[in-house]
Amino acid sequence: MLELKTALSEKRNRFRARSRDWYHIKNVDIASKMLSNKESRLDQCLAFFWKGIFWIEQLFLIAAYTVVFYGVEIFCENVFAQTLQERCFSIQKITIDHILLVKEEEIMEAIQLRTDADIITCDLDEMRRKIEKIPNVREAIVKRVFPGKLEIDVHERIPVFRMSMPECLIDEEGKEVQLENGYHIYRHLPVLGGFSINRMREIPLKNIKRYKEVLKLIKAFTQKFRGVPLEVKKVISGEEWVDFFMPNGTRIRFPAENAEEKFDRFSLVWKDMAKKKRTANTIDLQFKDVVVSI
Repeated sequence: MLELKTALSEKRNRFRARSRDWYHIKNVDIASKMLSNKESRLDQCLAFFWKGIFWIEQLFLIAAYTVVFYGVEIFCENVFAQTLQERCFSIQKITIDHILLVKEEEIMEAIQLRTDADIITCDLDEMRRKIEKIPNVREAIVKRVFPGKLEIDVHERIPVFRMSMPECLIDEEGKEVQLENGYHIYRHLPVLGGFSINRMREIPLKNIKRYKEVLKLIKAFTQKFRGVPLEVKKVISGEEWVDFFMPNGTRIRFPAENAEEKFDRFSLVWKDMAKKKRTANTIDLQFKDVVVSI
């Protein structure tokens, strides 16, 4: 019996020893695992931290590259725009064509335009209106020519008649051509009588139709007898007739209407008188029969 108790006691002691060893091993394993987990988490945190640093660095570099890129782009844009503005869109040159009576300084003073002005935004119509207000300018054409050139084509008033009272020059539209001493400079032009000019320095509107008929008649006469020694020195117009005065003093009277139909009859009479070496004071072509006053 004693031996049995002793055997049971030893067995119990061995079991307790094994239990203590197993508990100790289990605790050691758990502690080891916990330590391992802590180290793993620390490694993960450190890895995440360094990854964060890496991506922040990458984002910073991308932002820096973006800022530099846009800065360079804006700089190049400004340089290009400025160069383009200076070379293509700013007025580098102004040319004025077909001026004889009008001075270039008058036109430049009228438009008041700097040579570095923007060719795109400048108002061409406004410049044209200003130029056409200059005396002796009938019409102006202003146009852009890229790069950086402005062309002004001026159509001046060309005198076609002289008027003696007062002494002045008249263009095709019946407006005065203002030119100092112009009456004597253009002494080859015929003197016009039977008309007057108003305070606006032009033939009144009520007489402009008759004036245009006289101008048309003298142009047709000059064209008809081109190459023939016939020069009209003076023209006097009435309501129903128009008188041409030749250099030798002969007066040729045409009817105010359908005067061109009388040119052939006048040509025959003039050639006959030249053949006979005779002159006449008056050749009246108003009627059916030619009346010659010698």
